Amino acid sequence: MSWPGFTSLGAGWLLLLAVPLVALYFLKLKRPQVRVPSLVLWQQVISDQRVNSPFQRFRRNLLLWLQLLLLLALVLGAMQPFIPSTETRLKNLPVLIDCSASMGSVDLAGGGNRLDEAKQRVKKLIEQLLPDQRMAIVEVTNTARRLTDFTDNKRDLLAKLESLQVRDVPSKLDDGLRMAQAMARTARIERVLFVSDGNVPPQIDFELPYRLSFDQIVTKGNNLGITEFNARRNGSRWNVFVRIDGSESASGLCDVLLTDGPEIIGRETVTISPGVSERIEFEIDGTRPASLEATLVRQEPDSLAVDNTARLELAQQRPLVVYCPSALATYRQVLAILPTLVIVPTAGALPPEVAELKTYDLAIVSGDDEPPRPAKVTLHVGSVPAELKSSIEVASGVAEVADWSRVAGLLQHVQLLDVAISENPQYIGEASEKTVEEAGYTVWATTAKGPLVLARERDDQYDYRLLFHTDRSTLPYRVGFPILVANLVQAAWQQSGLEELRALGTGVLPAMTGIPDERYQLIGEEGSQEATAEADGRVAGFAVYRSGNYRLVSGTGDERKLGVSLLNLQETSLKSTSELGFQEVNIAADDKQLPADFPLWTYLVIVALGVMLVEWWFFNRPPMQVI
Repeated sequence: MSWPGFTSLGAGWLLLLAVPLVALYFLKLKRPQVRVPSLVLWQQVISDQRVNSPFQRFRRNLLLWLQLLLLLALVLGAMQPFIPSTETRLKNLPVLIDCSASMGSVDLAGGGNRLDEAKQRVKKLIEQLLPDQRMAIVEVTNTARRLTDFTDNKRDLLAKLESLQVRDVPSKLDDGLRMAQAMARTARIERVLFVSDGNVPPQIDFELPYRLSFDQIVTKGNNLGITEFNARRNGSRWNVFVRIDGSESASGLCDVLLTDGPEIIGRETVTISPGVSERIEFEIDGTRPASLEATLVRQEPDSLAVDNTARLELAQQRPLVVYCPSALATYRQVLAILPTLVIVPTAGALPPEVAELKTYDLAIVSGDDEPPRPAKVTLHVGSVPAELKSSIEVASGVAEVADWSRVAGLLQHVQLLDVAISENPQYIGEASEKTVEEAGYTVWATTAKGPLVLARERDDQYDYRLLFHTDRSTLPYRVGFPILVANLVQAAWQQSGLEELRALGTGVLPAMTGIPDERYQLIGEEGSQEATAEADGRVAGFAVYRSGNYRLVSGTGDERKLGVSLLNLQETSLKSTSELGFQEVNIAADDKQLPADFPLWTYLVIVALGVMLVEWWFFNRPPMQVI
């Protein structure tokens, strides 16, 4: 049994108000002297004196008892009593609310989504907060966002709770847990509450410094959605692929429509079996740009609507633009025999679709030279990166390749074992491969004394470095040299999106190639974001939380269309885990909601109001007539 507690014991001193209240009823009545014509009235006077004696007046006065009861109820209400829960009283409670895409699932036709249910549960906790308890609300999506600090302001908490919306991104619980850990630096936290449908990774790499309660919204959805949308070049056409996945119980017929604006350019009907994905292929013309949209249409109710549409922007097919100065004649000779390339500089006129480009697809430069325009893939021949010049030097002497990565994209099927090199790159002082990695590069080939080939592959740009000049080696006379150049061209095809394109998923968008130091603006339904291109032309940092169509606009007015979709198998599957695994402990979902202290002061105020009504009725009722 839990005994009632009090939030404000100091208010108990108000009970001392009973002393002056009772004292008023001990005062004697001062009656005036009046001459009467008869002694019959003396009996009445004696009776009045008896009743007016202190203890008789205290014992028989109903008004006094009612006022004492009223005072007691008001004082107890001011002391704010409550019935404690069976748990330890929580002074500061961070509430992590899952707002990922699966929380937008509607499991019952005409009902609310899962986030609405989560809001109702948290709302009850807010309404039961006592004056000495505080709560903080944290939104959890693919990142964590704190909506409130610890506060007991119920109006503010309810307003922030109501403002929560479903985001079209997967859930990343560990970010929310780390944010709660950071909040513990300013307030003591004993427990954290996580409200979710359980559509999160079951194993989390995080060591819990506090107790975690997992309030799971138990539901069962029936959903099909698009999880992949990509296109691959096939001559002058595009092969477009759409993958359909669903929840464990989802099955039946569905139609997949492929549109380019208002025009329907493809339609397929497929039968989905439970737990089996389907891959659909379309073939479209590649001689013109297209804004593709794949739409999934079901006859049966579908729990999640956001994954029924995917978007992909296809540019008009064009040749690969390669910058290679005339000084690198051996590279130009190999490039000249590869198909569908435009090599710059060239004596002839460039095709119109190439002349308008502000970036190169591939650039091959010598030494520390840089291409005139940014490039998606760059090969520096005979160059040490500026950030590694204090760690690597190119000495004179013959060097032989000691080892190289056979699976590295640039060196696949390239035999370097018998290549002789008249330059010898080597580490300076205490420098090592770790020094290279700290600078952001990976060592792909080495000599006995230092690195030979470096690579830095990022989402939007590949930077390859041959620390020796190929003209001062036997590599151009080996069969591996044209293979190396072909691998380089293949990487450029992939990076430029001219061979294969994948639809963009929500979250942080991959970096894109732009004009160095140019200001860019991403415009969508939820407003706009701005970012400045880096010195190498990388445009990064845009985060998209809504599926839809966006525009990337530069400061000069150039515009690029972007289609963003959910494309996440975890969210589409609506898989739910009832147990979260951590490094040292597993947390099972609670069978019931986190118990809260039950306040009693409202009921005491109601009792006080009732006493006042009784008092008013009793002393204002009409007098009884004596017959």
